[in-house]
Amino acid sequence: MKYQVLLFYCLCVCLFSSFKVQAQNNNNARRMAKQLNKQLEVVIDKYVQVSDSLVMYRSVVDAIKLGQECDKYDAMPDITGQVKCQYRERNSLLLKAMRRLIIDAGLYFYKKNNKEEALNAFETYIYSADSPLFSLKHPEIDNFLNEAIFYSAVIAYKLGDYTKTRKFSEMLIDKDEYARDAVELQVLCLKQEMQTKEDSIRYCNIVKSMHENDYDNDLYYSMLLEYYSSLKNDREYISFLQSEIGKSPKRIENYILLGDAYMKQNKWDEAISYYNEVLIRDTINIIPIYYNIGICYNSKAIAMKDSLTNEYGNIPKKYRHVIREYFVESVRFLTKVSCLDPGRKKVDWAVPLYIAYYALSEKKKAADLKKLFHN
Repeated sequence: MKYQVLLFYCLCVCLFSSFKVQAQNNNNARRMAKQLNKQLEVVIDKYVQVSDSLVMYRSVVDAIKLGQECDKYDAMPDITGQVKCQYRERNSLLLKAMRRLIIDAGLYFYKKNNKEEALNAFETYIYSADSPLFSLKHPEIDNFLNEAIFYSAVIAYKLGDYTKTRKFSEMLIDKDEYARDAVELQVLCLKQEMQTKEDSIRYCNIVKSMHENDYDNDLYYSMLLEYYSSLKNDREYISFLQSEIGKSPKRIENYILLGDAYMKQNKWDEAISYYNEVLIRDTINIIPIYYNIGICYNSKAIAMKDSLTNEYGNIPKKYRHVIREYFVESVRFLTKVSCLDPGRKKVDWAVPLYIAYYALSEKKKAADLKKLFHN
């Protein structure tokens, strides 16, 4: 009997203690809600009275955050388990219109190059979307949510936070207006996070796949171009460019880059061939192409002359005419450049043209050109 009484007593003490803790927690929640609501009123007053854009937009963001925090404590159940919100309806009316200004706040901070505050603003908009404050009685379609998510992804990428970039871009994958940008951001994150050779290969394969599926997107082409050029492997780089020509014969850049690649390898005939392909397709940006062809013929003639000159300084007769013709071709293209760019603003054609004239024994023309060397 004594044991039962003791047990009953202990049970009563526990229940009373639990009741006391719940009552204390409820009082703390009420007190916190009241305190946060007062802070919210101060921030709203500041927003109404201030004329400075920076202070105004910061007040907007602070108000939405305070409103949500106040609502969290305001919505805590009382000791009977009931929820009796004291501030929600009033704060909802006050903050709904202000929440739409967060987009303006984010754009304002972004234009001021304040990326951290811009991201904070857009994230505040995103995470407040499901708050009861903004879905009370008349839920509406949020026309700005995807915009906020997009800007959050872009800014997070610029800040180097690739985890957030992936998270936000993933939220846009099924949104037609933003899907393409979202995929691009995810691929860019892969690029930034490459560390091992396996990472590089995986990145390359993914970009190749994206390039195949979205061939008109210049970003993937540029990413692959950068990847292959960074490998310091001329064979793979040239192979990529040749495959691109097969897929898109009208893209002039591929012919130029192939000409440059072969020129770098001293493969003059191949370089000239691709530069001539450029001239067939482009009649505007021809000065550097004419110049490069002139250099190729010049270098080809010099290389042939050096390789065939014997110990007595003589060249077999049957090759002299060939070498001369290469110098003549060099003069032909470099003279065109001199007419199109007389002030040598784009390329300095004087030295290679002098070399060609000198090799052709055009001494007066060579002497006239030499005068330009120090001008």
